[in-house]
Amino acid sequence: MQRREKLSSAIKAQNYIPKLLEVFHSVEDLDDANSLRVLYEIFKSIWLLNQADLYEIMFKQEYIFVS
Repeated sequence: MQRREKLSSAIKAQNYIPKLLEVFHSVEDLDDANSLRVLYEIFKSIWLLNQADLYEIMFKQEYIFVS
């Protein structure tokens, strides 16, 4: 439990999710399936940390409704 909280704090402190989303958009534009799979696993791992504060970041309107 404490490891999850420490990892969650590190992810928030380093603005990791917005950086991952930037990488996602670049990789998506390149149609790089292997990199998309890796990003999927990273996001899945973040999701499985089950931390509400990370969910709030992931589901910000500015990230969800990007065109």
